[in-house]
Amino acid sequence: MENLIYLFILSILIPFAITGISAAPFVPTAKKDLERIINFSRIPKGGKLTLIELGCGTGRVLFEFARKFNNLNLIGIEMHPFLYFFTKIKAASLHLKSKVNIKFSNFYKSDLNSADIVYLYLLPRVMPKVRQKLEKDLKSGTKVISYAFPISGWDPKEISKEEKCLPIYLYERP
Repeated sequence: MENLIYLFILSILIPFAITGISAAPFVPTAKKDLERIINFSRIPKGGKLTLIELGCGTGRVLFEFARKFNNLNLIGIEMHPFLYFFTKIKAASLHLKSKVNIKFSNFYKSDLNSADIVYLYLLPRVMPKVRQKLEKDLKSGTKVISYAFPISGWDPKEISKEEKCLPIYLYERP
C-alpha cells in the first residue's frame, strides 16, 4: 500500500517538474488582474473569435473570458495531466464545457494558426522559443497578451502597468 501512495505522489509531482522545466511552473494568473486582462484585451462584442491560452493550468483566465464573452471560441492547451483533467472537470461543473475546449498537448507542437488572440503567462527564459512558435503559426493581426513578462524581440503595442500588479503586454502580429 505504501508503494502505491509513493507511486501516486510521483505521478503528480513528475509532470509538475516536467512542465516547470519546459515552459513554466504552475503559477496561476492573479485573480485581482483578471478584469484588467479582459479590459486590456479589447475584444469586440461581435463576430466569432478564437482565443488560445498557452499553458492554461486550472483554466482561470479561460473561464473568466467565457463568463464575459459569448463570441469567443476558447481553447486551453495544457500538458500536465493532473491540471488537464482538473480543468476539464471544472469546465463541466461550471457549465462552460461548450464554450471552453481544453486540449492535452505541448503547445510547441500545437497548431495555433486559428487564433485571433493568444494569452500566455510564461517565464522569460522560454520567450525566445515561444516567439519563434508564434511567428511561425500566427496570422497577421493576431493579438498576443503576455502576463508579467515581455516577449523578447517584440515591441509591445501597449503595456498595462498598475501599482502592486504585474504588467500586461499587448502585441499584434504584423
